Amino acid sequence: MQNTTRQALDHFIGRYFSHMDAHQSPGICHAAPEPQAAQARIQALKAKSRLLSAINVLGVAEIKGRSQNFDLAGTLAATVDTNRHARQPAQQTWQPAQYFCQQTNFDAAFDYATLDAWMNEAQDQALFEARARQTLDRRILLDRVMIGFRGLMRAKDSDREQHPQLQDVNIGWLQQIREQAPKACLERVRVGEGQRFRSLHRLVRHAVNNLLAPAWRDDPLLVALVGADLLPDAVCEPSGQAEPWDDLVFHKQRLGGLQAATAAFFPGDSILITRLDNLSLYFNQNAVRYRYQEEPSINSVLFYHSSADAYVIENLAACALIEDVEIVD
Repeated sequence: MQNTTRQALDHFIGRYFSHMDAHQSPGICHAAPEPQAAQARIQALKAKSRLLSAINVLGVAEIKGRSQNFDLAGTLAATVDTNRHARQPAQQTWQPAQYFCQQTNFDAAFDYATLDAWMNEAQDQALFEARARQTLDRRILLDRVMIGFRGLMRAKDSDREQHPQLQDVNIGWLQQIREQAPKACLERVRVGEGQRFRSLHRLVRHAVNNLLAPAWRDDPLLVALVGADLLPDAVCEPSGQAEPWDDLVFHKQRLGGLQAATAAFFPGDSILITRLDNLSLYFNQNAVRYRYQEEPSINSVLFYHSSADAYVIENLAACALIEDVEIVD
């Protein structure tokens, strides 16, 4: 590693582990941040993602627990004849989601040649730091989104070759709907002339009116997340964000009366109807770990990061999932 690269890397490591009460020794730095520091770090990551900014990203104190984050989960308005009986505050008629935070590892290795190339390109310590931080943060962010939309299970030993879309790292949002709310799912749908649904607009309206609970059918925050294969010609609104990774784009045209959007890694032949704040990513704020170490034997530096995460649908009554949609010309 070049001397200028070494100086820039040392500066980056010092800043990367700042505010985390890190423990350092030659070539090694590790930290188990306090809950406030862990929340601040993930909030900074969330700010770089349009999708994570729209959903709930919450630090929780317990590994397992019950969600209580989705509004009041029903209506409140009522009338009562107080001459006959007392007013009764509305009770929650839904079953709060159960979450279980399980460890996910986000580990990376960078060889000396790559770091030297970054420094030669940047020619500046601050630009080198920005490149290194962006490389780590971007991949961690996108992996979390991918797991949310593609995750099917959590294997003891995940296999990247067998499951290149991280299907075996954790149970994502869509899989939870399939398993816990099968009546909210519709699959193998053909759309076009002579079919049951002549357009995607009619399909979406059918799902809203038949798969969602009545209290949520006209909710103004409902969104239709649409696979890119179903609306390949959609015109999208500019995000107005400076970050290079925009993982959620909204369409200018509504679909079935709902705001339409496309998200990174969302299945191309599917539609999810829900409020974006019905999707949550919980992390155990006491189980966040970071470690950096240098490995001269392989001419590399290693970054280890682990987090105990859970993907949660706050209210299954407020979502509808349509899969395996085929457009018939």
